[in-house]
Amino acid sequence: MFNDVLDSPELARPGMTLLGSALTFTTADGHWNVAFRGTNLTNRHYIIAGNAEHYEGNIGYTQATYARPREMWLNIRRTF
Repeated sequence: MFNDVLDSPELARPGMTLLGSALTFTTADGHWNVAFRGTNLTNRHYIIAGNAEHYEGNIGYTQATYARPREMWLNIRRTF
């Protein structure tokens, strides 16, 4: 997959598998909910967008935006 309209090889993204997960527990009475979640658990570094200015008459730079790193969070909710 390419991340720009010119299909620039320096912005190409190879095929990959990403891993995210969620573990949730709710009490029997439904008053408490605890969830542990994570995204990009393998901490994969990959380009999600970019711009390559390598066509004639331009200054010749390439810039890329990378995906967010591994993130994990804990959510605790009380329902009244």
